[in-house]
Amino acid sequence: MVRLALDHGPTACTTSHTDLMTSSNLGKSPSANELGMLLRHWRDLRGRSQLDLSFDAGLSQRQISFIESGRSVPGRQTLLNLAQALDISLRERKAHVAPA
Repeated sequence: MVRLALDHGPTACTTSHTDLMTSSNLGKSPSANELGMLLRHWRDLRGRSQLDLSFDAGLSQRQISFIESGRSVPGRQTLLNLAQALDISLRERKAHVAPA
């Protein structure tokens, strides 16, 4: 298993992307915090700022910040818009959006 260290300053997290996608987690809705970490992971992978992503997804930068911090849980359509803006594959989308 490949472990991704999501190091974002003083609140560094060692939860891996693969931990969020284990078979025991795929059938369950991710917590707001897990979803936020996953969004931040994909955004960092794509080299996108919250502001850039907000323009492409049709959201405010504040809304993306709230999702990443776990203070907001996006709806299904918002997740689909974010996935499309981040060019996330259909396989990945199905794994993460279906439970939402």
